[in-house]
Amino acid sequence: MERASSIGANDGAPRRLAGVVLAAGNSRRMGCPKLLLPWGDDTVLGHTLANAMAGGITLLTVVCGAEAGAVSAQVEAKGLPWLFNASYAQGQSSSLQCGLKTVPEGCGVMFILGDMPCTSPHSYAALAAAYANSRALIVAPVNAAGQRGNPTLWAPELFAELSSLTGDMGARALLDQHRQETLLIPLEEAGLYLDIDTPEDYKRYGE
Repeated sequence: MERASSIGANDGAPRRLAGVVLAAGNSRRMGCPKLLLPWGDDTVLGHTLANAMAGGITLLTVVCGAEAGAVSAQVEAKGLPWLFNASYAQGQSSSLQCGLKTVPEGCGVMFILGDMPCTSPHSYAALAAAYANSRALIVAPVNAAGQRGNPTLWAPELFAELSSLTGDMGARALLDQHRQETLLIPLEEAGLYLDIDTPEDYKRYGE
């Protein structure tokens, strides 16, 4: 996997970026709609959205599926657009592809998981800056243990491959296939490497 020093800098204008928040899952492991659970003075999803926007990811669209009415209300409360993925039960890849349709031509995309409220604005900004100023096809955070985190950022050159994914594995296979074009940004913030999947996770990390 390529680290920050091994991929050349972008010698032109900074690359543009849009954000897509994946918020369509049915929270099987949680047993209730996890994105709507309280988190501080907001919800899990609301906090995730607020942090992304505070980190400069302002061109942001949310993909809804399960509990779309309640989830979209959270999105609208932040003044953001959303769309419904009618195929959300087919897995995360369907939401990736649904969200890609909203990305303006020439923009890269940052895929944000809706259940990662611990990711700070600083981390969003650092990853966006790394994408804007590099020639990497993929940008992702990595910690000292070598664990790759989220969100991940993708250049338009890979959109066709993203559109061919199936099932619930997301884009993990493509990350492995494009190791030489991947820029891994060393970031130790714990929120980049955890999401809220189970009642135990919520109890451990919840506010």
